Amino acid sequence: MREIEFRGKAKFDDDMWMYGYYKYNRKNNLARIEWVNDFGEWSDEFVIPETVGQYTGLKDKNGVKIFEGDIILWPSDANVYAVVYITEVASFVGRCKTKNDFEYLDNGIGENQSLKVIGNIHDNSELFDI
Repeated sequence: MREIEFRGKAKFDDDMWMYGYYKYNRKNNLARIEWVNDFGEWSDEFVIPETVGQYTGLKDKNGVKIFEGDIILWPSDANVYAVVYITEVASFVGRCKTKNDFEYLDNGIGENQSLKVIGNIHDNSELFDI
């Protein structure tokens, strides 16, 4: 079974990323990430809704978890991709920066491949202009 996890930038400390379960209140446009702290108690932090991304269930060659919104380097074709979710194909894909296409992340790509997370679209927009 795939691990379900989200991340989002803390609303009151935009240098901090929070990881855990995602809750969103449409009425107030408030988003939170919840997790179990070191004492076994639930904690939560408000996050910026636009920065929330889901874990794809995959890791790069260094064992780094790949999240929606990450920027990855695909050395086989030397291109940079942004990880996005496309509803029409119900999959996380890499959208290419230099070509108008995408690659499926789950075509045998995982920890044993050469895929590498090099940033994300929120902290490193210069790597991938969206």
